[in-house]
Amino acid sequence: MKIAMLGAGATGSVFASYLRLGGAEVYLVDPYRAHMEAVAARGMLFHTPEGDRVVEGFHTSVSAEGLGVMDAVIVLTKCNYTEAALSAALGCLGPHTVVMSLQNGLGNVEQLAKYAPLERILYGSGNIGTELPAPGECRALPTEGVQLHFGVLRHNAVTDKAGAELLGLFRAGGCRADLDEDIGFFVWRKAAANSAANALMGLLRLNAGDMFANSHARSIFLNILRECADVATAAGLDGERIFELCRDPVLGSMRDYLSSTAQDMLIYRRKTEIDSLNGAISALGRRYGVTTPYNDFVTDMVKAIEENYDRQYFNLKKEA
Repeated sequence: MKIAMLGAGATGSVFASYLRLGGAEVYLVDPYRAHMEAVAARGMLFHTPEGDRVVEGFHTSVSAEGLGVMDAVIVLTKCNYTEAALSAALGCLGPHTVVMSLQNGLGNVEQLAKYAPLERILYGSGNIGTELPAPGECRALPTEGVQLHFGVLRHNAVTDKAGAELLGLFRAGGCRADLDEDIGFFVWRKAAANSAANALMGLLRLNAGDMFANSHARSIFLNILRECADVATAAGLDGERIFELCRDPVLGSMRDYLSSTAQDMLIYRRKTEIDSLNGAISALGRRYGVTTPYNDFVTDMVKAIEENYDRQYFNLKKEA
């Protein structure tokens, strides 16, 4: 199977490595030139709890232009770069190409539908921490259970066949993946968990273990999660089940993990995915008449930080 991974950051590199280990022909597409060059020269150093290995045989490029038609295009860019990535990858989309989003948050299917028919769309969400320690390296930090849930938006022969092939490749490569009928529930569950925790780590400047160990931080987490569950219920999902599944996360190897949102805020000082997480929950809350003061506050705080990276005052001047 010929697959283009649009966005080969931490998560894209991890899932691409599983696919390559499973036997797929994988094209990594990412503007991070040093990472693409390192993978092309030495392969991907893939760190997992089971051990480290070098994954070879990737095709790499800083642009999707000229790559040709793919069997599948997987989007793992930040949500705010989806349209730019797909616009540049139009040459990869043939009449039987399936397009899949494994991105964080809500609203990703709507973005894909601008470039691909609904009958060719798959979507899902990972349940795994990922890191990109250096160019040419990625790390998987799995939690308990399934690492990847994905499913078909509209069943038909082409998309069902592609979904089954992708499932086989992921599993053959060592990823615990499931092809789910109720994929909308799993995407919402992941969005709720991310909305409750990801930006909070950045605002508090704490990793996952330290944040959940603090009673005040946990109280904020639960209040954000409560709002997410209430909005999910209003949207027709089982919000109470989402709340119960997310309220006591099992951190395992992710105890020292810093969310991608927190990394964007604290390390890279760049635009986050807040609009597809807490911002999306707030927007849906307004649509359904559900108040979301915690999500509103988190969204405003993160956006205020994004707009003032160059003005933040980190170091207090010590008095002589």
